[in-house]
Amino acid sequence: MTQVQISARVDDQYALFVNGVLVLSGNDWQAVQSVSWDVQPGDVVAIRAVDVWGPGGAFVDIALPDGTRLATSTAWKVSNTAPSDWNVRSFNDASWANASVNGPTQLI
Repeated sequence: MTQVQISARVDDQYALFVNGVLVLSGNDWQAVQSVSWDVQPGDVVAIRAVDVWGPGGAFVDIALPDGTRLATSTAWKVSNTAPSDWNVRSFNDASWANASVNGPTQLI
């Protein structure tokens, strides 16, 4: 296990999971929230984001102990609907679309 720092800023509401376990949530798009969490290769970081008005977005940054940073990008998958097991390792997201980048990524 490796402890990482996970930070999120989302417009408007969100819940962030690691392997189906809720680790962060919030509803203030102006506030960055962070948590330290133990992860290992193959873990799944998933976020349910809800925009209630106007343009929305989600930015997640995962800082590894060696200084490497992983962040939301077009490699992440998105969907407007999801089955109950969407946030666990066994879920197959092959039919989901890739996320799009619609603004600056230096939000955190």
